Amino acid sequence: MKKYNIIITFILILFSFIACEDEDPTAVLNKDIAGSTLQVFTNDEYVLLEENETDTFCVFAWTEVDYGVVTPVTYTLEMDTATNNFADAKEFYTIINEFTDTVTVKTFNSAFLNYGFKPEISTSIEIRVSASIGTSYEPVYSNVLSFTITAYNAYDPIYMIGTAVSDWNTDLAVEVTGVAANKYETTTQFTNGGHFRFFKEPSWDADQWGYDYFTGEVSELLADETTHSDPNYRFDGETGNYKITVDLDAKSIAMALVE
Repeated sequence: MKKYNIIITFILILFSFIACEDEDPTAVLNKDIAGSTLQVFTNDEYVLLEENETDTFCVFAWTEVDYGVVTPVTYTLEMDTATNNFADAKEFYTIINEFTDTVTVKTFNSAFLNYGFKPEISTSIEIRVSASIGTSYEPVYSNVLSFTITAYNAYDPIYMIGTAVSDWNTDLAVEVTGVAANKYETTTQFTNGGHFRFFKEPSWDADQWGYDYFTGEVSELLADETTHSDPNYRFDGETGNYKITVDLDAKSIAMALVE
């Protein structure tokens, strides 16, 4: 009898566990999920200055997205050109289950330039916050902030020296503006048949780059001047103003005539 009592007790306990499991509600995501509300800025135009790089540019603040369940939510700040509908959006800050981001002038200036925007030019941009809980669900987006930014140039230039752009004189070196990490561009006059190479600084002792360095795509207007002891380029285009774009990472040089 004692044996049967134990068995009956075990069966009752088992059924009680099953009953408890049946009563446990299944967590269900909200069907209509609203994106965050991103706090609006007080101004619509900003000029960033390098001397203020450690100052706070702004505090981005947004509301929590309610998915209807307790789950980690990833919030990401995105930037894009105004009126581009975030077709080329780039992320510049990501955080989980938090709703503010304090950004310094230097940090925002870097994010702006890393997108590919040019320094020292007033540029209209848009910012929003995306919220997501994994790859199985589409992100939801906040309202959009629109404003203009003039960033400072945080990248050092390089220089061209030679008869193609001036002369073999360091005092006449032509500055090629840094527009992103290891990327440079400028517009200047090039003289047919002249020669030149690139310098980190306007000094003969500085790091230098010539045709032996640029193994990527190089403009057809430039030819390797192998008769020189230095790896100089010869400019074979017509004399005129050209925009030159240099990428030290891709080891490439592009040139285009400026009418």
